[in-house]
Amino acid sequence: MPHMLLDRNDNVIRLRGAYTIDLATGLPVYLTASATVGVTVYRPTLVAGVLTDVALTVETWPVVMSYIAGNRGDFIGVLRDTLVLTPGETLKGVLTGDNGADQHFERDIEILVVGPKV
Repeated sequence: MPHMLLDRNDNVIRLRGAYTIDLATGLPVYLTASATVGVTVYRPTLVAGVLTDVALTVETWPVVMSYIAGNRGDFIGVLRDTLVLTPGETLKGVLTGDNGADQHFERDIEILVVGPKV
């Protein structure tokens, strides 16, 4: 499963090298500022005896990620500082994107929370 890092210090989530595949050529098409990219973050939670992915509270999902100019498919998003995050914790994310006709995607990702423990 692809993964991302979420820095607890600044609640910044980064996506590097995002691309889709051109169906005609089979070549990668790196996402740019014209793409819409978002992420929703879930924590595995035991609900009625069943492990369920529950979206983190206090945030409005999906969080829109902004393109980092001059890069190939790099995006950044900032989550609310009131989220409760634990360094070393692994969360689930769902990454969504749209880069125009025939270039839509939704992908599950693993998110590792990094940063000093408080």
